[in-house]
Amino acid sequence: PFSIKWLCQRQDKSKKVFFISPTITSILHNPKNSRLKVVHCGLRAFEHSDSFPRGLPCKDRVVQDGTNTMYPFVTKQLVDVPLKWMVKLFATTQLKFDQINDEEFLESLKAVSPGGIMLTLKDPKKEVSMEKVVVSAWKGNTTIVVMCNQLERQAYMYAIGQAYPDLDDGELKITQPNPFPPGKKQGQGASSMEVESKEESTATAEKAEDGAVSGTSANKGVPGDA
Repeated sequence: PFSIKWLCQRQDKSKKVFFISPTITSILHNPKNSRLKVVHCGLRAFEHSDSFPRGLPCKDRVVQDGTNTMYPFVTKQLVDVPLKWMVKLFATTQLKFDQINDEEFLESLKAVSPGGIMLTLKDPKKEVSMEKVVVSAWKGNTTIVVMCNQLERQAYMYAIGQAYPDLDDGELKITQPNPFPPGKKQGQGASSMEVESKEESTATAEKAEDGAVSGTSANKGVPGDA
């Protein structure tokens, strides 16, 4: 079972919450280690938001860095996403509910509360990844936004393109380059995303009408964050 002792903040009013492994937690809480000076520890797992929509039951969301670690403990705010719609989210960073014509997917979105949610890719054969693909997202009143950066989206798009090379649902065709080509180290930046779409993408770098933000600023929090 999950323990609140595994979470910590650097400051009382900090918006960032870090996950610390049980072993490290026992070391930090041991009275014998009172003189131990910790420079940094933990994995950024949650971030606090005071933004739209108002009156959220929970104002903390799981950040992308912490999705795989926190996923085994999460029982709410989970949405299974079909491959087609996950591809569109990675390509455009956001979807409006009235764009979704998949009733099952739309109903699953409506079943979760506004605010931070976690999306899981429907990939039962694990063609894309041996591990569960989990993505941090934000649900507004009329929009859903993926909260991961461009490099992460490109990596997922490349993995999907490798697993499903002939993927083309008639609306979106992937021609995704390898974000880490030979001779290029991770962190040097990625190739531009090449996506052919019949519908215009207006999501990039724009604020959603109901308070969400584009995935390009995911690491800066959601609207209202400093």
